[in-house]
Amino acid sequence: MESDMFELVVNEIAATMDIPAASLHMDASLAEIGMDSLEALELLLSLEQATQVQLEEQDLKKFTTVQSIVDLLNQRRKPVTA
Repeated sequence: MESDMFELVVNEIAATMDIPAASLHMDASLAEIGMDSLEALELLLSLEQATQVQLEEQDLKKFTTVQSIVDLLNQRRKPVTA
């Protein structure tokens, strides 16, 4: 499941930044790839829509690496009850 979330996050970052998804890895820093605050907000909104996970603007402070975003989304994702 975590690899699915990683793939989703990488694809959203790649689309937001117009870079190849293959160039991103778990430890990739958003600052290193040149993401600015407006792009980070755009990413937050697209991730919220793609995952149906509620995110707040203050969560942007936690968006430092691909791993940090994957962890936050996995943490916030509601468990599926059978």
